[in-house]
Amino acid sequence: MSKVDKQLPLAPLNCERLAIQMFPLGMSPEEYAARYAADWYCFSFNRYCYRDPELNRWIQRLGEIFSTPALLAQCQEEMLTSEELVKVRQRLVENFYKEI
Repeated sequence: MSKVDKQLPLAPLNCERLAIQMFPLGMSPEEYAARYAADWYCFSFNRYCYRDPELNRWIQRLGEIFSTPALLAQCQEEMLTSEELVKVRQRLVENFYKEI
C-alpha cells in the first residue's frame, strides 16, 4: 500500500466484493475510463483502500482519471478510434445533458 492508501479507510467487504465483480482488471484503468466514464455520474470506490493490491492500484488510478478531465480526454484520444470517441461523447450527452 502506498502512503496515501494507508490514509484511506479499508473498504467494507461488500464493497470490495462488488468492485471485484464490476471492474475488469484484465483491462487497464485507462481503457476502462476511456470507454465507460460517460456511464458514471459519481465514482466513490477510490475513497477506500482495498485488501487486494492490484485491485487497489487499479481503482485508485481509475479515480484519478475520472477526476482529471484532461487525463480522461487523453485516455480517450489514445484508446479509442474516432468512431468510438463519437459514440462515447454521444452517450455522455444522452446520459447527463438531456434535461438541460
